[in-house]
Amino acid sequence: MKNTFIIFAIFLFFSLNCFSQVNEKIDESWKDVKGNLQVKTEIVLKLTAILRNSNKINNAELNQINSNAKDLKIECRKEVLNGQAVKDLKLKSDNLNKYLVRTLVNIELDSKLKSNKNIITIMDELSLAENNIYSKIRKYNEICSSLNKKELIYIFRSESKSPQVEF
Repeated sequence: MKNTFIIFAIFLFFSLNCFSQVNEKIDESWKDVKGNLQVKTEIVLKLTAILRNSNKINNAELNQINSNAKDLKIECRKEVLNGQAVKDLKLKSDNLNKYLVRTLVNIELDSKLKSNKNIITIMDELSLAENNIYSKIRKYNEICSSLNKKELIYIFRSESKSPQVEF
């Protein structure tokens, strides 16, 4: 009986250790995703600060972008990782993107803004941040899939459905 208990205790210890390593992989990858989203929010806030001086960009839109960027930043600071946390983070990111895309389109239509060196630099930073976010989310989703944690997957839009911009 004593030997059985010792074997059971050893088995329990090793299984908890393996479970801890599984969660550690997911947590580390999730922190990478959130860290990259925070970098994006900082870049967006720099962009809106520069665009405030422009007469071509609507200040109400810039205020909405700032508000959504700050909301996303707050969401990224949360330490909880569950299905609802993933959905909430995606929702905040989508809300930011919805307004940001409209402003980016307006920048592209204005040759003066489009040729501004500060804006070009920030747009390049934003593009790099978006690529990093996409690759980190893909890596995170692959880890979740391989560990059968389907409820934690960050769901992208399907390839056939294009993003929607509301005007």
